[in-house]
Amino acid sequence: MDASIWDLLSSLQKSIRRGEEWNALLTAYALDAEYDVSCSKSRAGSMWSVLRRICCEDCNSPDAMYETERCWRFWTKQMESFGRNHHEPWRLYTTECVMQLCKIPKSRRVDHAIIALSPRRIAAIVDELRTAKNFRLPAYASDGIHTTNGNRLTQIGFILREDLALSPRADGEVDPYLQKILDAVAKAC
Repeated sequence: MDASIWDLLSSLQKSIRRGEEWNALLTAYALDAEYDVSCSKSRAGSMWSVLRRICCEDCNSPDAMYETERCWRFWTKQMESFGRNHHEPWRLYTTECVMQLCKIPKSRRVDHAIIALSPRRIAAIVDELRTAKNFRLPAYASDGIHTTNGNRLTQIGFILREDLALSPRADGEVDPYLQKILDAVAKAC
């Protein structure tokens, strides 16, 4: 796969956010430890960092962090046999974690709260809206905000697009912070 590590990590998070299990599994497989342990542990370490961040940023489950941490600990233990075990047992824990995160109800409430609390981030959204001419939506894995590839989305475009993409969406989730962001932007414009 000739995608950069940043594109793979972005694709992993956005596939999980959308509940697209197969795409998430393919991406995790590309990131997980393979062949060269020194390079692979670095890529897989970045993957596990993103999986933990997904628990806070996208998942609406108190158990998500615990389960992700549990899978990571088992993954770490299995990596001790890297190169000696052709069955690649560490992949069991990566796969289980990704499958669980895809099925957990999602909410962008935490991320929206951080944005709503930041006058600097609101001002950046307002500045983008004032100066933007053409809005072209790229493929979700390459948004130009978190990756080096892709057409750069506006921050508000990214916030709204990612909120709409949640799957499965948390039932009855009330996200007052998204409304705070929209109210602050509307007031400033």
